[in-house]
This record gives sequence, C-alpha cells and structure tokens, in this order.
Amino acid sequence: MAKESSTNPSVKKGISQLVDLGKERGYVTYDDIHRMVPQDDVLPEDLKTAFSILSDNDIEIVEGFGEEGAEAADVDVDADAFFGDEDDWEVDAAEVPEVRKAVETDETETPVPPVPKLQVPEREYASDSTDPVRMYLQEMGSVPLLSREEEVAIAKEIESGLHEVRDCVYGMPLAARYVIGLAERLRAGEIEPRDIFADDAEEEKSSVERDEKRLKQFLKDVATLKRLMKAYEANLPRRFAPPKDRKVRRKPTAREQRFAEAQQKVREHLISMNLGERHVNAIVAKLKEAHELMRQHRRVIRRYERRTKRDAKQILEIVRHMAQGDANAKRKAAGNLRMSVAAAEKMAADIRQARRAISEIEKSIGLSYEDLDYFLVKIRHGEERAQRGKKQLIEANLRLVVSIAKRYTNRGLGFLDLIQEGNIGLMRAVDKFEYQRGYKFSTYATWWIRQSVSRAIADQARTIRIPVHMIETINKVLRTSRYLVQQLGREPTPEEIAEQMEMPADKIRKVLKIVKEPVSLETPIGDDEESALGDFVEDRQSVSPADAAVALSLEEQTRKVLATLTPREEQILRMRFGIGEKTDYTLEEVGQKFAVTRERIRQIEAKALRKLRNPQRARGLESFG
Repeated sequence: MAKESSTNPSVKKGISQLVDLGKERGYVTYDDIHRMVPQDDVLPEDLKTAFSILSDNDIEIVEGFGEEGAEAADVDVDADAFFGDEDDWEVDAAEVPEVRKAVETDETETPVPPVPKLQVPEREYASDSTDPVRMYLQEMGSVPLLSREEEVAIAKEIESGLHEVRDCVYGMPLAARYVIGLAERLRAGEIEPRDIFADDAEEEKSSVERDEKRLKQFLKDVATLKRLMKAYEANLPRRFAPPKDRKVRRKPTAREQRFAEAQQKVREHLISMNLGERHVNAIVAKLKEAHELMRQHRRVIRRYERRTKRDAKQILEIVRHMAQGDANAKRKAAGNLRMSVAAAEKMAADIRQARRAISEIEKSIGLSYEDLDYFLVKIRHGEERAQRGKKQLIEANLRLVVSIAKRYTNRGLGFLDLIQEGNIGLMRAVDKFEYQRGYKFSTYATWWIRQSVSRAIADQARTIRIPVHMIETINKVLRTSRYLVQQLGREPTPEEIAEQMEMPADKIRKVLKIVKEPVSLETPIGDDEESALGDFVEDRQSVSPADAAVALSLEEQTRKVLATLTPREEQILRMRFGIGEKTDYTLEEVGQKFAVTRERIRQIEAKALRKLRNPQRARGLESFG
C-alpha cells in the first residue's frame, strides 16, 4: 500500500475512511473522495496518494453517485456534469457542427464517439447567434467527449512532446549553469526552496519535512553537477564549427570523445534531477534569447557580405593587407571594396566584434549557431506536439467546467467569471494529469476546477478581500448559526455560537463583523429614490445648522454690545479676548500698541467690563449664557 504523503491528521483520517468505504462497497465515487478528504487541507500529492491507495486495494473509482454520497454531494461528475440538467438546458442537435477530427497520435488514429447533445439554458442565454456566451457554448459542444483510451492516447502524445523538449534541453551546458545558478541564488537568500520545487502557485502548501529533504538532495545533486561540469569545460572545443553533413562524421579526436562523454554525463545527471516544467521553459527561453542575439550578429556580417559581394574572411584579409600598405595601397584596396578607407576599417571592426560576440555566446551555451538552430527546431516540434495534445484535452472537457461553475452562481462572481476561473483550473489539471494511475481525466480535473473556482470566489467576490483561512472560519460560524436557529427558533447570540463551537466569544463577534458586506453611500432610499444613503449619514466634522445659527447670532449681539463702548475700550476688549482677532493679547502687548503702561490697560479693561454688566447692555447676551 502506498504511504500517505500528508502530515495533516484530518487528511490521513479522511483517506482511511475512504478506504474502509471502498472495501465495504467495492467502489467509491469522486464525491466520496471530496467529502471525506478535507478540500482546504489536501495537497495535490495527497490526492495522488488517495488514488494510489485505492488502486492498491482494488477499489474502483466511478463517476456516478453511491447511495450515501448522492445527498452530500454538491457537484456532479457523471454524465450530467457534461450536459447539465435536462430541465434547464436544451439546444437542438442540428445546431451542433460536425465533428472536427479524430484524436491524432503518431502511430494510430482512434475513432471518435458520436457528438453529444449540448444543452444551453434558454431562460438566461436565449438571444440571437451574436450572443458571445451562446456562441462559446455551441462551439464548445462541437468537440466530442473523449473515451478513456483517447485520453490515454492524447496524454501519451503530450508526454512524448515534453520528453522531446527535455532531451534537447538537458543535453546543453546552459541547463547545467542554470541549475547551478539556482543553487547560488538560494544560498544568497534571493529565492526560497518553494521557488525551485513548486511548479505553480497551487503548490504553496507543502510539508516542511518534505521541502527540507528535497532541498538537501537538490544541493547534493548540484555539487555533483559542478564536478561533471569541470570535466565538460576542460574538454570544451576551441571553436564550434558544425560538420557539413550530420550523417557523415569523421572519426572524433580524443579531446572530442572526452567532451562527448562529459556532455552525456551532464545530460544524464540533469535528467535524474527531474526539474519541473517551469524550469525547462525558463532554459528554453534563454536558448531562444541566445539564438536571437547570434542571429542579429550574423545579420550584421551578412549585410557587409552582400554589400561587398565577398565573404567575411575575404573582407578581413583585404583590410589586413590594406593596413600593412601605404596610402595608395589602402585607397586601392578600399576601392575594391567600393568604400572609403575609414568605412572599410569600420566594417572590419564591426565584423570582428560580431564574430567575437557569436563565439562568446557559442561557448556559453556549448553549441554552434547551426547546432542551436537544429535543436531549437526539435524543441519547437516537441512544444507543438505537447500544446496540440493539451488543447485537445482542454477543449473536450470545457463543458465539465460549465457544469461545475453553474453550481457556484450567486456567490459574488458572474457566471462568465466562474467559467474563466474553472478553465484555469482545467488547464492546470491537464499539466498535472498522470494517465498511468488508471482514472479518467474528468475525475482528476474536477478537483482542480472546484479548487480554482472556490479560490476565485474567496479572492474576488468581496470588495474587501478576506483570507482563505478566514473564509473557512466564517463558513463554520454561519453553519453553526443556522443550526442554532433551527434548535432555538431565533437568532443565536455570539455567546451561544461561541459555546457551540468551543471558541472565544470575542472571535465570534469579530467573524460576524467581517461577514457584513460594504454598502454604497449612493444606495437609493425610499420609493421615489430621490435620496441616497449618504444623505442620512452624520458628518461629525461639519457644524450643525443649529450651532451655526447660534454662533452667528452671538457674533451679531456681541458686535452690537461692544459698539456701545468707546472705540478705545472696544478695541482693548477685542484684543484682550481675541474677538475678531487671530489670537488674544497680553496686557503688555496691548499697552505697547496704545503706548501706555500695562496697568493703564488693565484699568481701561476693568472699566469697560463694568459698563457691559449694565442690565441694559447685558440683556442681549443673557440668552447665550
């Protein structure tokens, strides 16, 4: 029996329960797997382990529902997963185009099953033929479903194409230098181990113990690779001149033989390291970049060759003799090249620089331009084979995405967005599908599609993004709340939910606060919709109309009362109390302005205040007291 890769107890328990159920019934459905193995905690490796354990115990995986799994499941993986519910979907078979073509492989052609009937929800997309959704669904329905044998044939074609690419890439020293560079960047802290081992963003969750083990083995392999590269570079050819005919080769020299042996050892070691497809693609990108640089330098040389109607070697020879002769000889040689002496010297310098650049690039990648061009043709051929197979597998399963996506509607994302996210999950499933395990592709792809759609809803459905782990907590709180509503007949309090879930009440309150959705201030209020919600929200920074009216009235009454004093007394009171001034002034400052002592200012101030206490003057200010 295969060992479980996960260290999560809930995943181990789920796999154990799944095996028990399979032994009891003789089979399990995908929904049994999804229901018993926690989706949020499971890793892709755990899913593979579950299938391996079931296979070791002769437990068949079927796509229909078992009696126990039918009620608990929320996604179908049987025929309805491809066609939808018969009551909701209908399109005449006459609208579906003819089958495009049979599944192609290198050796054989497998007959294609009849085209199934695609059903489109008339109630939602019953518009004319220009409706993009309807057109997408109709085109999707023109691609036939694949049998298990056809899926295996396509998967083998993809595998063959990827192997063709890897065989070419691993035979180049650039691949070895790339891997050594990864190790150096890792030691410098520029990248993390997951940047080396994880082939996509979905593999973020990984076992610490497994990562440490893989990292230790990776560094050990890199040390071996460095030793092999020393032998390779010691026997590197002095120049890269490809043979005229690849089929007819002269007997290699001892140095060339040692170089070939070292190159083969490097290639075999890189294959044993089993780099992810992401790293292979990065190496291919570097090879294409080197090829383009050499092509640009060769274009410079060819331009001069066409201009002078001589090859580069002859041009350099003429310029070399021209440099050794006198002025007349130089002019004559330059005339043969149909240019001035300065232009000829510049041309020779450009050719030498281009040849040096090409030579440096050839040494860095370990291949001549012609050899690199030859291998890139093989790489492109392998890439096209793999992409063609992936395209077939994806197009044949697009309706599975639609069936799963329609189960997640009304959760904050539009139907088309759900389909788009599901398609991303489908493409990831194609990249990771292993036909050797014996299950159908649709069974494996369903997990990735659901995972992609669920993550998209968690990340994009809300205006304020909530982390995925908090989404799970929110769902548990809401389920508990609904359960308590049924038990109590009323909305439960946070304390009651906390007691049921055995969690702190403060955390429950925090979760319930997070659940609240943002509300737009432009939301219409009332039947006439003339008012918006923002009109009824208090602005605590603005002055209320009542306070503004009182302040205005106080200012007016103060001005009238002060006007009953002498101008000098009014000015002194205004300065002392800051009425109509930027600030209040001290006795000393007021005295300096009026050129009197501070004592005199105090006396004038006291006299003015006594006047204001007169009942006739004070009557206008009593209401503000």
